[in-house]
Amino acid sequence: MEKSTGVQSSVEVKPSYGLEDAEVARMLKDSITNAKHDVTMRMLREQQVEAARFIEDMSAALAESG
Repeated sequence: MEKSTGVQSSVEVKPSYGLEDAEVARMLKDSITNAKHDVTMRMLREQQVEAARFIEDMSAALAESG
């Protein structure tokens, strides 16, 4: 609020580029819809990485023991 006149003003800033509100809403809806699948796929990939490391460790141990 302007002290001398008592007038209050506001400014709304909107980018002239980027995503529309509808696009953001669709992306949010899609992320919620796919959340369970995404978590499952991440867990699967983590298990694959862990298994690959285990195989590498066992191969190295077998190579050392002869």
